Amino acid sequence: MALSDGFLALLFVVSLAIAAYGVTQRKRSNLPPGPSGLPIAGMAFENAKGYQWLNYEKWGKQYGWSQ
Repeated sequence: MALSDGFLALLFVVSLAIAAYGVTQRKRSNLPPGPSGLPIAGMAFENAKGYQWLNYEKWGKQYGWSQ
């Protein structure tokens, strides 16, 4: 039992190290500046219904005109 617990702990540490290396070594893409959203939901939670124009105005001042 101790061998399997030790193996699982080692496997966890190695996978954590690989994930940390992947996050630190990934290249940034050449995207224009803009708000960062959630991976799947995007900016859905940031834009409250009826008040989207306030966010767009704030982002326009912060990031500039996109055209």
